[in-house]
Amino acid sequence: MKQMKPIGSAVLLVLLSGTSARAQLNVVNPDNLDVPQARAEILYREACRAVAEQFHIHKKAQIEFPVTLHISQDDVDTSHIDEITGSYTVHMTTWDESAFVSRVITLCLFRLLPDSRRWKLVAKARGRADGRASVISVAQLQGNHKGANGLR
Repeated sequence: MKQMKPIGSAVLLVLLSGTSARAQLNVVNPDNLDVPQARAEILYREACRAVAEQFHIHKKAQIEFPVTLHISQDDVDTSHIDEITGSYTVHMTTWDESAFVSRVITLCLFRLLPDSRRWKLVAKARGRADGRASVISVAQLQGNHKGANGLR
């Protein structure tokens, strides 16, 4: 087996230590549920990496960010972004790799949109919903809506 040159070893050591120093996942587990923390950290990094590759993001700071995994039987399965503090939390009731990765990807995509663009999308979606609601209301006023029992 070929031995690594001292410079190669030093570079490898720096890269590996940088990876652990960049650990961006904090696990809060008050019920001591079974959560493979090392696996969760790898899944977190790989989910961020997949999004970065898909959208050609080259700055890790843009796509890697601190996330708290809060796992508790009393929790709700969702992800949360605190607009005031800028903190990102994935809430889970049980450990599920696919659900965790999906939520991390969602948070990554959310981060890619600047605030102004994100709010424009929110306003657009709400405006469209309001437009549909007014169309439905007109149809109801014209008597084109069947009641719950199927009668007009």
